[in-house]
Amino acid sequence: MDSKFCIENFVMSPVEYSPTLFVKSNKKTKYKTLDGESVEPVKPGTVKDCREFVRKTGRRISFEYILLNKLNDQIDHADQLSNLIKGFQCHVNLIQYNTIDGVMFERSSSKNSQRFKERLIRNGINVSFRKSRGLEKNSACGQLRQKIAIQ
Repeated sequence: MDSKFCIENFVMSPVEYSPTLFVKSNKKTKYKTLDGESVEPVKPGTVKDCREFVRKTGRRISFEYILLNKLNDQIDHADQLSNLIKGFQCHVNLIQYNTIDGVMFERSSSKNSQRFKERLIRNGINVSFRKSRGLEKNSACGQLRQKIAIQ
């Protein structure tokens, strides 16, 4: 069986400035993504479960990390993330936030994004930027849904 495992909407908590992870949830929760989807804090055993998945399958885990300007794109956030996930086969996809009219979050600066990536690399974490598509047409992830909801 070809197993894959990915933690999506993975972000250090920009509100609490602590290494809290959030993942999509099928249940109603008090936490919401910018698109209004329910998310919940990752349970303490989740990273342990990720390590076990890698040990049993030999497959890597992918983490999706959305960079938000000055909220979770600083060097100390990269260090927190590294400390949380180091020691097993994983990869971090850094995602530039796609600006949505009426939402207060901003895209991380190129300088901060690059520094964040370089710090993860220095800390031994495999990392890349996920290519954003549709940004110039306001149809990138999150933008189209928001636009439809406004109309």
